[in-house]
Amino acid sequence: MIIFGTRTKFLNGSTATANCNHCGSTQTVRLSFALNYFHIFWIPMFPLSKTGISQCGHCKQALYANQMPDGLKAVYNEEKAKVKTPWGYRFGLILIGLFVLFVIAVIATSKR
Repeated sequence: MIIFGTRTKFLNGSTATANCNHCGSTQTVRLSFALNYFHIFWIPMFPLSKTGISQCGHCKQALYANQMPDGLKAVYNEEKAKVKTPWGYRFGLILIGLFVLFVIAVIATSKR
């Protein structure tokens, strides 16, 4: 039985704040990002997508990227580019690559 699927991990690193268009308060909107990744036996194989959300600290209005006004969307895109995916979420692909290299090395040395 193979256990596989997707999971979500919240990423740290975004310190951007912006003005809220809904309530008019200044520098209260914070951006948060989440990483969706594929796993097998709970070992992260590869990242699928990085999504974000903005939330005002005053009025608590939350917006997804497709709902954001143009000014906030520009800040969102800049911050999304800055927030990096940790290498640990490619661990499964790294293990598979090392295994393939090992098999190639064994085959190359056994033909001598």
